[in-house]
Amino acid sequence: MKRKYKLLSFRAGFGFLLMVFVIAIVILFIPARAGAQDDRSFYFPSVTIEAEVNPDGTMNVTEQRTFRFDGNYRGAWAYIYLKYNSTIRDVQVSEEGQPYREMPIGTQDIPGIFYVEYKPDLVYIDWSYEAYNEDRTFTLSYVVDNAVLLHQDVAELYWQFIGDEWGERTTYARVTLTLPAGANQGEIRAWGHGPLYGAVTIVDPATIVWEVDGLPAKTFMEARVAFPHKLVPQAANYSGLDGLPGMLADEEAWARQANLKRTMTRLDYFFGPLLFLAMLTYYIVARIRSKRSPDAYKGDYYRKLAGDYSPAEAGYLVRSGKTVPEDFTATVMDLARRGHLKLEEYQGESGLIRKRSFTDFRVIPAEGKDQLKKHEQQLFSFIFEKVSGSIPEGTTLRDIEKYGKRRRENTALFYKNWTESIKKEAAKHKFFKGIAWSGIIVGAVITVVGIPLRFLPMIITFVVTSITGPFLIIGFAMMKRLTPIGADHFAKWRAFKRFLQHFSRLDRSTIPALIVWEHYLVYAVVLGVAKEVMEQLHLAYPELKSNPHLLSPAFGVIVANPVRFNSLTSSMDQSFKTAFRSASSSGSGGGGGFSGGGGGGGGGGGGGAR
Repeated sequence: MKRKYKLLSFRAGFGFLLMVFVIAIVILFIPARAGAQDDRSFYFPSVTIEAEVNPDGTMNVTEQRTFRFDGNYRGAWAYIYLKYNSTIRDVQVSEEGQPYREMPIGTQDIPGIFYVEYKPDLVYIDWSYEAYNEDRTFTLSYVVDNAVLLHQDVAELYWQFIGDEWGERTTYARVTLTLPAGANQGEIRAWGHGPLYGAVTIVDPATIVWEVDGLPAKTFMEARVAFPHKLVPQAANYSGLDGLPGMLADEEAWARQANLKRTMTRLDYFFGPLLFLAMLTYYIVARIRSKRSPDAYKGDYYRKLAGDYSPAEAGYLVRSGKTVPEDFTATVMDLARRGHLKLEEYQGESGLIRKRSFTDFRVIPAEGKDQLKKHEQQLFSFIFEKVSGSIPEGTTLRDIEKYGKRRRENTALFYKNWTESIKKEAAKHKFFKGIAWSGIIVGAVITVVGIPLRFLPMIITFVVTSITGPFLIIGFAMMKRLTPIGADHFAKWRAFKRFLQHFSRLDRSTIPALIVWEHYLVYAVVLGVAKEVMEQLHLAYPELKSNPHLLSPAFGVIVANPVRFNSLTSSMDQSFKTAFRSASSSGSGGGGGFSGGGGGGGGGGGGGAR
């Protein structure tokens, strides 16, 4: 949503709305805080849950919830909702291996005790302690009867391990579910519901892990698993229906709501589909025209670089304002070409018991031949200051990948600043025009005109206008329209890409000197044809294989050898993608990111501290 407002550039209107929103929050929030008893606070640095499904369909749950207290606290509570015939028993509370004593309902404020209140629709747990400005980790364990629902085709576990009524945030949440042995990898399907940046991983047929870094307050974390009946032969909680088709339908719907809305326009009705096709054609034509100019280059091939700017800026242009990890790879290679760093191949071993060899590349700082641009300096500092810690030996691609996984916030901040710097550098070349207001106005008119149709027997047309109107607004707001200069450079880069793909077939006299190809190879990475260029380069210059020193020592024998070059670019792309990527939603049940749907599982609830 932030990106949408930014692209629409409704600065004055949005700024006013934001100011009103902030003032309203302050007015509502300050009296609430002023009326509070004290200024205590707490949150959860971590919540880790170990759950195990038993052959009889019950589930053993052990939850370790860490509180970080600011102020004095004497107790906490939690409640868990019950659904689908499930019940909870054998509740225990402990801390650091020391069990708390169970007391009658209502007994409080005696450190080391707890009580449990069983109600028809929930189980309420209360425990007492004394805490002041410290971290405390409490363990709640219990058994869920009828946790597994047996459908005619599959068994299902649908459980909300963290409910949306916990009023405080959780820094890190992890749920590990263990299933009975006996399933194959393809027989297990798992989904996660909650924040879209959560991840679910099927480790093996008996182990599934859900993780969320930064679970907001009042946000649930829910797990759903489908597995064979044979894993729970003693379970007896039957639905009497087929379950998997409905589960798949639910998950696909939550993962692809936008696509489902668009399918409504394909209904066999005349005016709605016609309007949709007309608006779609209008958008496509406008998008094509946005990249063209009468004065743009029209040749099939272009035998030199389209402009004197960095590969990252070229990538930003050819991808219409987007930056990807391949631009990072190309920039590293360009810095090597210009002498700011060195790339060396080495062999290593991993594993404590079973040693496995691997090939990696070391990145070593060096004195460059020219001045670095801001985004190049940011990349240089990230590699040699953040990742390597300023040691002369530099770092490796594997270390960059590990850093990205370990320090995700720092890496994300770097990548954001780096892409912003590329955007600013590219803006100096005046590649892009302003926002396409004409298309936005058309989309707004369609949306407004379509509103009254909701109350008429024209539901399909209403749906079409409801979708195409906002689609045009967003699409034209995000559309990158090229200036005449931008269109000319864009056409030249496309012609240059064709030249890189076909140069071995051309007349040798029209091919640039061999030394120029180091520079071209860097841009081939941005254009996605580096592997093809290397193969053709050795066809056009067969002497390169026996005499790699025909190229400058920027990349050494790595570039002169196609196998090493492909290994280098592949390793760099993989390392940088792993370092910068985020999980995406999956509706197939094969793992991946969380979807925003769900909420129908058992469990859940919330709690707090007093």
